[in-house]
Amino acid sequence: MTKKPFTDITIKKLKPQDDRYDIYEGGGLCVRVFPTGKKIFRYRYMLDGKARTITLGQYPYITLADARQQKRDIESARARGEDPAADKRAAKDSTFGALAELYFQLEGIKLADKGKEIQRVLKKDVIPVIGTMPVGTIKRPDITQILDSVTARGNTRQVNITLENIARVFNWGLNRGWPGLEMPPTFKMSKPFADAERDRVLSPDEMRQAWYGIEKGKMSTAMIDAIRLILVTAQRPGECLGLHFEEIDGHWWTIPADKTKNKQTQRVYPVSYTH
Repeated sequence: MTKKPFTDITIKKLKPQDDRYDIYEGGGLCVRVFPTGKKIFRYRYMLDGKARTITLGQYPYITLADARQQKRDIESARARGEDPAADKRAAKDSTFGALAELYFQLEGIKLADKGKEIQRVLKKDVIPVIGTMPVGTIKRPDITQILDSVTARGNTRQVNITLENIARVFNWGLNRGWPGLEMPPTFKMSKPFADAERDRVLSPDEMRQAWYGIEKGKMSTAMIDAIRLILVTAQRPGECLGLHFEEIDGHWWTIPADKTKNKQTQRVYPVSYTH
């Protein structure tokens, strides 16, 4: 059966199934469809009698025209006797995705939530767009494209958080001398939106209702204790959930700098803990 050339319409109509599957248009260019609905371009070719496969990028962040151009570039490299798959594997070691994974492992684990929130933000909106790009090739318009996509969902605060997390990973990589990273594309990049001031506080009656009302739910005793600790100390949930016995001295709670948002040690009073 003759394979038909891809069009944007045919790619958009490809539906996820229980298992991932590949659709070829001929000449080795393929779209792989995952059960999650994610679609990536791949190119399969032969070199020295062995099959090679290169992932070109995720659709629609990589367009059909982009994928075909990459395919032509690879064919030109093959004609020169080069192995593009080997070159791509070497380049992968310097990508933003590889940098972010190392950040999660070495630095994210130090955060109060063990880096779960920054992983969620980056893996949802950032890594699908620039994860396969060597950091030295990422430009400010690439970052703007990501922020515009988040803005389109209507959550302006999340836009600022996304930019902050991208910059955090780039700056960390710069300090480590990450290959190809000379000037982060986020350098001196302003937050797209002004941070909203939070002026809403609970009244004494609301505090009492929250204190006793949570007992009526189905939460564990540990979770009830954590919420009450937030109420009486006005500290962030991540800091309260990450509290350790050694941080308590009498009625004082000392929060280490590596657990606070501003990276400064905080002393909180009063704390009364009963087991």
